[in-house]
Amino acid sequence: MPTTNRRRSGVLAKQNGSSFENMFKTRCTYLKVACTRIPDSCRRVGSGPRDLQQVKSPFDFIISFQGRAAIIDTKTTAEASFKRVLITEHQVEELVQHEKQGVSSGYVVHLRKVSRVV
Repeated sequence: MPTTNRRRSGVLAKQNGSSFENMFKTRCTYLKVACTRIPDSCRRVGSGPRDLQQVKSPFDFIISFQGRAAIIDTKTTAEASFKRVLITEHQVEELVQHEKQGVSSGYVVHLRKVSRVV
């Protein structure tokens, strides 16, 4: 039973994340901000046609407006605050690498409990 609940929670989290990403992209379009979603991909881990493993993207979006660009990773939580534990180290490393080169980068977080985006 715990596996079923965990699976259900994972599906719900993915749906919430996809919903927020769509909302973010729609808002960018409305504001005339160029917005490109970086898709997740797969890598081959064997020789068979089904021997693929999902590879998460290092961030979700590249946006640009009036000659400036930013790299954005979106997060969503049911809470009123965002817990640092939800951030993966490889994502932070990717964002920091671009920040050091002068490209703005960071997180856009949807706090669903208080209906705020920070």
